[in-house]
Amino acid sequence: MLKKAIIATDLSDASEILLSCSDQYKDLSIEQITLFHALGVEYMNFAGITFLDKTKAKLGKIKGVFESKGFAVDVVIKEGIAHYELVEYGKANPDSIIVIGSKGEGFLRRVLLGSTARETVRLSSNPVLLIKMLEEQEELSSHCKLYCRDFNRKILFATDFSDSAENAFQFLKNNVAKTAQKIVLLHVQASQIMKHREQSAIDEFNKIDRKRLERMKDRLQEISSAEIELEVKLGIPSDEIIKTKQEHDCTLIVMGSRGRGFISEEILGSTTQKVIERTKVDCLVVPLRK
Repeated sequence: MLKKAIIATDLSDASEILLSCSDQYKDLSIEQITLFHALGVEYMNFAGITFLDKTKAKLGKIKGVFESKGFAVDVVIKEGIAHYELVEYGKANPDSIIVIGSKGEGFLRRVLLGSTARETVRLSSNPVLLIKMLEEQEELSSHCKLYCRDFNRKILFATDFSDSAENAFQFLKNNVAKTAQKIVLLHVQASQIMKHREQSAIDEFNKIDRKRLERMKDRLQEISSAEIELEVKLGIPSDEIIKTKQEHDCTLIVMGSRGRGFISEEILGSTTQKVIERTKVDCLVVPLRK
């Protein structure tokens, strides 16, 4: 059972919004929080000591907020680059989930996903919960807001029946599903692979895969009272995942970090990458531990 979370903050207004998720962290059974901050290159300039003092003071205030809500809290400050330090700290704490803020759709989406958030998901050996935020324009200024607070309400679990997906399913079952109201189990037959198949063959694959989903449903019903729906679709996997999310109004997408086939050795499979870049809801990416 998940008990610990590493919450990454750069002390910006955007990352401090993660403070408002305390009830959702409790839904994940989290009891202990590590507030993680990497100083990065800013610390190396002439104002480094002053910068460090201000950072410690801000983190101390955040620590007090979480402690007032019943969490055990510690603070970790590293000097290096954010994603590298975060990934390394995660390796040393394999029983923790990493929580990090990420922009959703908008002009800053690729910038952010090209830096700390994306690199953390790509390299992490820990599960990573990406809390999506939207950039809102107000006249000449902009600000971030939490896009989806109640991320554990309706869960979409996308599977290709790979080892990575099975590992992600186990994490879903053990740590996330119990408090969910609805869970959608989705498998997408890749149209690129199926285009040369006869319809009868596709129908047979669909029948086999629906039975696989039914067995997964039975496993979830052992521990969860959530409504569970099954979907088998044909198309481009990333597109169908996002469409299914919209159809069921899902608030969290859970995926493994790698898929089947020749791309399985790539860290962060192409489908997972496309989904987290394009969707506006929170994503939980579970890596396959070696």
